[in-house]
Amino acid sequence: MRKPAALLMLLCLLFLSGCAPEPEAPTVPGESFPPAATEAPTEAPAEATEAATEEPTEPPTEVPTEPPRLSDSTRPDYDLGSCRSLEGSPWVVMIFLDDDESAWEAEAARLHAETQILPGLAFLEEKAALWERELAFQTRVFVADPAAGETLRYPGTVEADIMTNPPTGDLLTQAALALGYDSPEQMDAALREETGGEIVYLLLLNKDGRSYSMDDSENDGTDMLEYCVLFTHFTDYTYVTGPSTVAHEVLHLFGAEDYYDPYGTHPQRAVLAESLYPNDIMLRVYLDISYNTLEAFTAYTVGWSHTLPEECRQTGWWG
Repeated sequence: MRKPAALLMLLCLLFLSGCAPEPEAPTVPGESFPPAATEAPTEAPAEATEAATEEPTEPPTEVPTEPPRLSDSTRPDYDLGSCRSLEGSPWVVMIFLDDDESAWEAEAARLHAETQILPGLAFLEEKAALWERELAFQTRVFVADPAAGETLRYPGTVEADIMTNPPTGDLLTQAALALGYDSPEQMDAALREETGGEIVYLLLLNKDGRSYSMDDSENDGTDMLEYCVLFTHFTDYTYVTGPSTVAHEVLHLFGAEDYYDPYGTHPQRAVLAESLYPNDIMLRVYLDISYNTLEAFTAYTVGWSHTLPEECRQTGWWG
C-alpha cells in the first residue's frame, strides 16, 4: 500500500453566501441524530423559521440555584479533547476515505472540498469576525490517486446510519494506518509538529450517511482526539451534504450544543430555542447556509463570548 499524495492548500476565505442546497439535519456530539427540521425558509431570512409546536404558557424565569458546570465554553480549562480554541489559524485536515461501498476520484474530492467544505469553514470565519475573533482556517487534503496505484481505504464498511448501528469506532485509527502512521496519536503528533497549530480532522466518505462528530465532553483528564465524519449525501436523500452541516459538526468539536433536543433530555430548551434563536445553526441547518446565524449561546459555548446570555439562565434552558 502506497502512502497517498498529500495536497496542501492554504486558505484565507472571505464571506460566502448562496451555497449549495443542504437538506441534511444537524447532529449531536458523539452519536448524533438529525432533527426533523430540514427545509429551507421560503421567505426572507429574518422570517425563515419553522413555528414551534408549542410555547410555554409560563416561561420559566428563575435562575438555577446551582447552574450546571458550563465547561464547554472553557474547554482548555477543563482539559476537554483535542480541539480547544476556535481562533487563530487552525488546520482542517481532510481525509478522503474509500470503503467497501464507496470510492473517491481525485477530481470529485477536489470539487466536494471546494463546493461543500470550504464554504462551511468560510461561514465560521465570517461569524467569528462578528464576535470580534480572528479565525482563518488552513487546510491539508489527503486523497489517493488510483491512477498512480495509491489507496486510502477503510478495510471494511463504514456504518452510515448511526440511528440503527453504532458508529464505526476505529475509523480514525484506520485512517491513520492508511496514511502510514502507527496510530492516530502518532499521526496527530506528527501533523501538529509540522503545522504548529490546532487540528480539526474531517473524515469524508463518498456515500449516503448521517454525518456526526466525535467529541469529548467528559472531564476525565485525557485529551481525546476529536473528529467529524461527513458523508457526501444524507441517508436516503439525493441532496449533497453541504456547508451548513460542515459548520454545524465542526462547531460541536469546540463545544457547541444542539438545541433541538435529539436525546429527549431538554424539551424546554428546544421550545425556547425556537423563539430565542430560530435560525441558529445549532438548531437547524438550511438548504442555503446564508439563512443560518450563530447566536449568543453558541458563541458562548465555543469561547467567542465569555458572558452567558441572560435568556439562557432560565431553568427551562437547562432542563
